[in-house]
Amino acid sequence: MRLRLILLVFYLIFRYAANAIVPVVTIKKTNAVIIVDALNNELAWQGATVLYLTKKFKNESPTATIDSKILYDENHIYFYFTVIDDKVNYLSTHAWMGDKIELYFGLPGYTRGQRLLSDSHSRQFAFDADQDWFDDDTKTCYFSRNDILDWEGINLKNSDGCRYMFKETNTGYEYEIAINRKALQNIDFSTVESIGFDISLVDYDAEADLEIGDFWRNRYVWYNDGKLEFATENWAALDLGLLKFENTTSIPSVQSNSHVIISDRTLTVIGDETPNAIAVFNVQGQQIAYIDANAKQISLSSVNDGVYIIKVIFNNKVLESKVVLF
Repeated sequence: MRLRLILLVFYLIFRYAANAIVPVVTIKKTNAVIIVDALNNELAWQGATVLYLTKKFKNESPTATIDSKILYDENHIYFYFTVIDDKVNYLSTHAWMGDKIELYFGLPGYTRGQRLLSDSHSRQFAFDADQDWFDDDTKTCYFSRNDILDWEGINLKNSDGCRYMFKETNTGYEYEIAINRKALQNIDFSTVESIGFDISLVDYDAEADLEIGDFWRNRYVWYNDGKLEFATENWAALDLGLLKFENTTSIPSVQSNSHVIISDRTLTVIGDETPNAIAVFNVQGQQIAYIDANAKQISLSSVNDGVYIIKVIFNNKVLESKVVLF
């Protein structure tokens, strides 16, 4: 029995470690005011993180290209997309096929492989390349999980959710986007280490609106190319990279396994100090639980089976340990 348990532990560690090799993009914080107007003229954008999409989804052949700039402040994540596309066509028989940009987020509590529509910790934001739109007001992006007003904390789509401005250019189109943290479970960008993240650029080059089929829908992605573990796109099974926030106030970790014992889903801290809390991370580095505590024994009954990184948080240090929970 003991041998079987040891083999299972090593299997889980190997399996999850293999899945942990995912791309990470770290974005910078800005204190400047970002005006969502698709003009790209704020100085903050000059120092923003730049992300290029060069990975094709499966065997598709997109001809459009995209440069992505990303920033954040206390309440928003900002994106500026510049798309070079010789044929801008957002119209199609099926709306999901037209030219667009799709953003995917896996928030604390998200599990790899889950279907996008089935979990409250998942988000998709989609932006059509709508060259027929010339309104002066910013538009609200649409969402894959019903209506954004169904999400907790959302009262107004623009201020609480997401807004963007679109601009057609001689070589394609551009977007400026602001996503409010209320649309992302109101997470605190100053303390969370990372969230799941991916981008997809859809290039629809049909000659006429009536032409349909996957042949006409071609994509560049940042990470999930449909050839990963779940062999499908994020809409059907989320498999995301990581978006990390620069200049967070989280305390750096100190590697230590000798001060933590876990038995029967109870974490016991050995030593003179009493922790303030524990944070639980999956092997991708994403926080999935945070348990306030002022005791040396803390229950892990709320955490599902799996391999995790446990960070025990004291006043001036963090002890870190890898554990397998059954």
